[in-house]
Amino acid sequence: MAASGTTSIGTGSTLTFAGVTIQITSISIDGPEAAIIDAAHLNLAAGVPRPKLVGDLLEPGTLTAEGYLKGDEDYGVLVRTSGALVLLSGSGTTWTWSDAYLQSFSGGVPLEDVETCSLTWQLNSLMAQS
Repeated sequence: MAASGTTSIGTGSTLTFAGVTIQITSISIDGPEAAIIDAAHLNLAAGVPRPKLVGDLLEPGTLTAEGYLKGDEDYGVLVRTSGALVLLSGSGTTWTWSDAYLQSFSGGVPLEDVETCSLTWQLNSLMAQS
C-alpha cells in the first residue's frame, strides 16, 4: 500500500557542507531540544509530581549522516570546520543550518564493497526551512 498525504521518501536528497555535496544513504537529526528544569522544593507533599519548568534556551542538536566516500574527498580534514549545512530533501524542501561544526568523521573500507563514512555535525543555529 502506498503512503498518502504529505509523506515523502528520501530518494534524491543531498547534503552540502563546505562546498562538498555528500553521497548520503541516511540522515538522522537530533534536536532542537529545550532544557527541562527540575523545580522541586522541600515544601512538596509526598506523592506529588515534581514540578518542572521549561528553560528559555534551545540546544540546536546534532545531525548524523551515513554515506559513500568518493576517492577525491577527505572529509577528515573538515573536522572542526564550521559553516552552513544544507539538506535538500527528496520532496524538494530545503533545510539550512547557518552554522554547524563537523564534529566527527569515521570511514569504512570493506573488502570488495563500497567505501562508507559516517559524519556528525554539532548544530549551532536553529534550522530554517524553505
